[in-house]
Amino acid sequence: MFIFAIEVFGPSKSNMKADVLLEYQRLVKRYGQCRRKTYKNCLHEAAQHIPLEDRCELPKGACNPHEKYSRVGGFCNNLKYPNIGKANTPYGRILEARYADGISEFRRTANDEEMPNARSLSNTINEASDFKCETVKCGDQTNNFVGIMFSQMVAHDTSSRKVVTMRGNNSNGISCCESSYSSPLPPNEINPSCIPIPLPRNDSFYSNKGIFCQSYVRMQPTLKDDCKIKYEHENIVSSYLDLNTIYSNSYDKLKGLRENYGGLFKMDPLNILPVDTTGQFTAGDFRFGQTPVLGQIHSLFYRFHNLIATNLGAVNPHWSNDDIFFETRRIVIAYYQHIIYYDWLPLVLGDRLCHSYKLTCRGKCDKYDPDIKATTTIEYAMNAFRFFHVNIPSNIHVVNDSGALLEKIPLSNTYLTVDILKEKYNAILRGMMKQKQRMNRVGYTGEVRNLFIKTKYRGKDVGVDGMILDIMRSRDSGTAPYIAYYPIPF
Repeated sequence: MFIFAIEVFGPSKSNMKADVLLEYQRLVKRYGQCRRKTYKNCLHEAAQHIPLEDRCELPKGACNPHEKYSRVGGFCNNLKYPNIGKANTPYGRILEARYADGISEFRRTANDEEMPNARSLSNTINEASDFKCETVKCGDQTNNFVGIMFSQMVAHDTSSRKVVTMRGNNSNGISCCESSYSSPLPPNEINPSCIPIPLPRNDSFYSNKGIFCQSYVRMQPTLKDDCKIKYEHENIVSSYLDLNTIYSNSYDKLKGLRENYGGLFKMDPLNILPVDTTGQFTAGDFRFGQTPVLGQIHSLFYRFHNLIATNLGAVNPHWSNDDIFFETRRIVIAYYQHIIYYDWLPLVLGDRLCHSYKLTCRGKCDKYDPDIKATTTIEYAMNAFRFFHVNIPSNIHVVNDSGALLEKIPLSNTYLTVDILKEKYNAILRGMMKQKQRMNRVGYTGEVRNLFIKTKYRGKDVGVDGMILDIMRSRDSGTAPYIAYYPIPF
C-alpha cells in the first residue's frame, strides 16, 4: 500500500557510479581522513585517482546550428552549452545542499536534533482552524480546476525525480515498514535508501486502521554535470518548456506514439489519448494517468496537435510525415509557451511580479542569453512548485451540457482511473472549467492528505499523505531552510 511507485525508473550507469562514489565519500569521512582539512578539499584530493570517465558521462555528439527543430530531450537546446537542461542530468541549485553529514544525511535542527515528524507537521498545519475549510467559501474566485491541472502539467514538463529501486528492477519493490505497517523494518532488513516515517499513535486518520508506519524511498544519487565528486539528484525530463509530457524525452518513445502518416499521433477510437500496442492509453510522460483531470489536459494537447497537423498537411500535400509532425510540434510548443507567459504566470504571480522579473514580452522579444542556465533547480522542483497542492479540490465535478451539476466524484476515487474519460470526457471538462480551485490558505484536502493513491487495507480506504511526500522530498533534496533563501535578491 505505501510502496509509492509513481516516479520510478531502474538505475542508470550514472546512478550506479554515484552509488559507489557516495559510499566512498562516507568511508573517507567515517575513518577520519579529513580531520586536518576541510571536508570538501579533503574529498577532492582523495578522489583524484578516480578517472574522469568513471566519475561522470562526458558530453557526446555535436550540435548543428542549422538544425530547424529543437531536439526531443533538450540536448543542444543551448548551442553554447549543449547538455544544460537536457533530460537525465542533475538538477541545478540556488544554494548548496544542506545535509547533516555534508554528504547525504537529512538535515537536523539548530539544536542537532532530528527534524520534526513529517506526519505530525502535516497534522498540525492542516488542523489549524483557518485550514479546516471544505465549503464553497474556500473557492478561489478567479482560478478554476483547469488552472491547477495546467500547473501540474508544467511541473511534470520541467521535473521528474528518480527514486531508488532494486537492481535490475524497473518497479519500486522497496518497503520500509513491516507488512502490518505497525513499525519500521529492523535495521538488518531495511534498505539503506529507506526513510520509514512513524505515524503518531493518536493520529486521527491512521491510528484506528492500525497503521503506524509509512515508507519513503529516497531519490537516486547521480553525479554533478561538471564531473565533481558530489551527491546530486537526477531530473529525468528536460528542464525546458518543450511539452515532453506530450512528445516525451526520447525519439524511441515518441516513435511509438505516432502514426506513420500525416504527422499525427496514434489516438484511440474516441480520440482521447494515444494508445500503445495493447490498446491501452499512453502519453509522453508516464504520470499522465494519475487522475483523469490530468489526463484530460494531455488529451487537449494531443487533439490540438492532430488538428494543426491535419490542416498543415492539407495545405502542404508534398510534405513528409516528419515534416508535418515536427512543424506541428514547433507550433504547439509555441502556443504552450505563450499560454504560460501571457495567461498562466500572471494568474499565479500577478502582473506586477511578471513585469518586474521580465517574464512577459512586450514588443521586441529577442532576449535570449545562452549564459543563463535553464536547468530546473531542485528548490523549484521539490519545494516551491508544490504550491498548487493546496489548491486541489476534494471532488471532481461532472456537469451536463446545460451547466447543471450531475455528480461530485471524490478525488480519491479517480486516482489511476483515466479510463473514466471514455464515458464522461465532456462532462468532466465542463466541470473543470466551472469548478473553483481551493484558496491558498486552506491547506491540503483530506483526499490528498490521507487518501492519495487510495487502496484498501483491512477493508478500509487508506492512502498516502501527500503533504508527507512534499516534506520528505524537500529534506531528501538537501534544501536549505527558508530563512537562508529569504535575503537572496531573485
